[in-house]
Amino acid sequence: MATDEDIDWAQNAREAATILEAQIPGLRFERRRGDVASWGSIPMQAWGMLDDAPFYFRFRSDYASLEVYPGGQGLDERNIRAHRSVRAVLVASRSRVTGDPYAGYLGGAKAAEVFADLHARLAPPSEDNLTTSESIGRAVEALMARTERSDG
Repeated sequence: MATDEDIDWAQNAREAATILEAQIPGLRFERRRGDVASWGSIPMQAWGMLDDAPFYFRFRSDYASLEVYPGGQGLDERNIRAHRSVRAVLVASRSRVTGDPYAGYLGGAKAAEVFADLHARLAPPSEDNLTTSESIGRAVEALMARTERSDG
């Protein structure tokens, strides 16, 4: 198993971004000082623009999600993080990405494959297609309810 010292996070991000920006018209990943921003790990995260709409990609614990926010409102990959009240208009998620429930990062080619799959399945949020924050919120609510029942 690779250690954090063995992984070149910036190279993984460059590899995935190069593949995806060539495949998906209008897609552009966040850049810092002219280079693709590193996606890191645990969670692996990336921001960018899909035409004029900001997006957020996340992978952690063998679960990946992609959220696209409203375009044409002056939001971009840098300021969408500050606008927590803005709800995603398109979402997609996928579990069991690697089969390892402790997985916290993906290599560049695998990240590109997962992102492309999520992009192809983007749909408006619904009860069966929640945003990442809604999924986390529901999990926390369920845990709190279990804790209250066991305390009572």
